[in-house]
Order: sequence, then C-alpha cells, then structure tokens
Amino acid sequence: MDIARLNLAHSTLEEHSRLISEVRLVSQKLKPSTGILLDLPGLKCYTGDVKNAFGQHIDFALSQSADFVAVSFISSAREIEEVKKLLREMKDAKAITMKNGKPATQGVCPTCGTKMFRIGKS
Repeated sequence: MDIARLNLAHSTLEEHSRLISEVRLVSQKLKPSTGILLDLPGLKCYTGDVKNAFGQHIDFALSQSADFVAVSFISSAREIEEVKKLLREMKDAKAITMKNGKPATQGVCPTCGTKMFRIGKS
C-alpha cells in the first residue's frame, strides 16, 4: 500500500490519531513506506474564513505530520491561498540540514506546539 487515506469526516480525531500511529508503526517495516493522506471534512455551507471553519482539522493534519491533505471544500482561489498559508505556518522556524545533506526547516505548530519539519528550502 502506497497511501493510507483517512476521511476525517468519519470517526474522531483521537481514533484517527491511533490509526495513524498504527500505520506509521507498520510502515517502518515496509519498503517503501506508506504515506498518510488526510481527507479533511467539508461543510455544505460555511461563512467566515477557512481557519475558523476548518482550523481544528488543519491543525490535526499538521500535528500528525500528514504526507498529503485533501481539501474538497475549497471553492475559490482565495481559499486555496488561505489553506496553503495555514499549512505553511510554523513558529520558531529555523533552517537545518538533514542527515542526507538536504535543506529543511524545523519549528513548531503555532496552535498546538507539535514539532514540525518542512523538507526543502523555505
């Protein structure tokens, strides 16, 4: 299996966290490893900004180091940019070099304090 897709519209974030841990544990034994895709739930109708409507699930995706995030609720270019910004936010960001010599950024999630990494130049 290349990707484990979890639909966050079903079940609880705690149950999804447990499943992600199990997939990551088994994935460590696989070559290549299995990626995690979190499908964020959408609302039929919402008002306000993306952070207020979907921030909890975006923060969860960041805290779980999701490899991919599916956002089917997006309906405008402004919302695409807003989600991209939310997924890029990182507090106390600092440039680092990974063991393989590639550049990366290390910091923490501004909401929950979970350690974050972004591979590549920032």
